[in-house]
Amino acid sequence: MIAYLYLFDGFADWEPALAAAEINTSEPHVIQTVTKDGQEVTSQGGLSIKPHLSLSEIDIDQSNLLLLPGGDMWEGTDPDGLAVIVQQFIDHQKLVAAICGATYYLARLGLLNNVIHTSNGLKYLKQFATGYSGDSFYINQSCVWDAGIITANGTASVDFAFNILKALEIYNERELSDWYKIFKIGIID
Repeated sequence: MIAYLYLFDGFADWEPALAAAEINTSEPHVIQTVTKDGQEVTSQGGLSIKPHLSLSEIDIDQSNLLLLPGGDMWEGTDPDGLAVIVQQFIDHQKLVAAICGATYYLARLGLLNNVIHTSNGLKYLKQFATGYSGDSFYINQSCVWDAGIITANGTASVDFAFNILKALEIYNERELSDWYKIFKIGIID
């Protein structure tokens, strides 16, 4: 199955990195990078990425995940066509995972109004996401998974990856626990 990783100029490259690496090395899963128009982008860390495809080439039937990393873009303009793709993933009961600023985007689309979620703070969502009314569903945790949507704050890349790997059933319970201890606490048994 294809896990699509949406990229844009200034995306926070470290936020999806662990999830992408584990997904891409776990058959039958594969990461495919996507940009709005299929053109190369540059991350916050200065990495130039040539994507596999454009938004219009996404095949939802062949996918099980849409991964949205953070970055300043989410507080500005809407990427053309992305809202339609996100809604299609949700309508087809495919996983949508958003971290940091991308949680703001989901809130702005109204997708977190009735789903347990987290972000970079409730005040952040209320301040920037017009139309957001999910206050009562907000949980102040590093990462939350509910109703096919994974949300995480910008400091939670390990917890974000953990929940994605769990949702995709990439590892069994023991392997996933060991993976988490290695990356979160630095303990190798």
